[in-house]
Amino acid sequence: MILESGFKSDVKSASTNTRTTTRAWGLSTSTSHRVSRFINFRKGISSMGQYWTIFDLDNRISLAWLGKLAEGLYAEYGCKSLIRFTLRPRPKNSSLVVGYLCGTKGLLKLPPELVYMILELLDHFPDALALVMTNKMLYNLGFTHIQQRLIKLQSPCAGSRLICLGDYSKNHDLPDAITKEDLEEIPIWQKDHPNFSQEDPFSYYAYASETFSDVSPDSYSRCASSFVMVRFEWRERGKDYDSKGPWYKALEDILKLETLNEEDLVLCNLTKREYADGAKAARRTKDEDLACNISYMLGAILKCRLCWSSDSSISISKDPYNISRGVWAGDRFEVTTKDRFMASIEKTQQEWKDVTEEVVKEADAYWVW
Repeated sequence: MILESGFKSDVKSASTNTRTTTRAWGLSTSTSHRVSRFINFRKGISSMGQYWTIFDLDNRISLAWLGKLAEGLYAEYGCKSLIRFTLRPRPKNSSLVVGYLCGTKGLLKLPPELVYMILELLDHFPDALALVMTNKMLYNLGFTHIQQRLIKLQSPCAGSRLICLGDYSKNHDLPDAITKEDLEEIPIWQKDHPNFSQEDPFSYYAYASETFSDVSPDSYSRCASSFVMVRFEWRERGKDYDSKGPWYKALEDILKLETLNEEDLVLCNLTKREYADGAKAARRTKDEDLACNISYMLGAILKCRLCWSSDSSISISKDPYNISRGVWAGDRFEVTTKDRFMASIEKTQQEWKDVTEEVVKEADAYWVW
């Protein structure tokens, strides 16, 4: 699950005329499509219907351009990716190298704290990995560091503010999660923009669409392809490989994160201290596709509650819960396992509300036809 190579872009057609499911939302949608839509909007050539994008406000990431909500809401792989980006596995312990070897030369003479600092300063992931793979002592010291960097690559949005913003949203009508400090960045950026007009200033949606970084297969498949990258770079340097040797096995081990059982996943709203139990949600839903895939189920729940706009147009015939004013828009999220979640509650003595029943009811209202 962790070392997937890239993102799929195949298209899955639904069995009804009113529902279209595409796995190729967001992650495989080109930025040019979004920018073209933005420029036309600024010129007043606005096509019918409101367009939506999921943003990570803290990391300034544009997670997915959904197009119209009637299309983007049902994207299966998009739901799974949203959960993947908020799922934070723990670093695992190495089973291949035991013990601590003291060095006498070069880096091996440095105290562990300085080695950790050097690893932090190596921005290029394969460089940090190559250093750790130099010998057993550095491997032991750097194993957890490499695992933590892999987790950050795989789960860039865990604990961050997330929102699915419509392009009809107005700056005076945004959730409290978008702070005054967030909005103060717009005037600085727009003053030099060629399409800026004092009479018609840019919205936060437009600002985020142009300035936030895109999540793309190239940027986040590094987690999956690090092993290949390091092998290639070392091969170019003349390093011979023995696929059955201890060095090769140690490299495989350090690049594999903890495997989590999907049946145990829990979606946690860290802001409101509310949670949805994945397995319980799958049992409650009336949608067959959601019931057999817990990541899909939790992603659907999250998308239904993240949306926010000043305009209620969503290109969907029914809207019983006013989806464009999502009650979780801008909140912080993390996906974890049930045992960790319960252990955290016991440790912190915080009260959490189980909202599984109500979020499933909301999701079914938009998903069950």
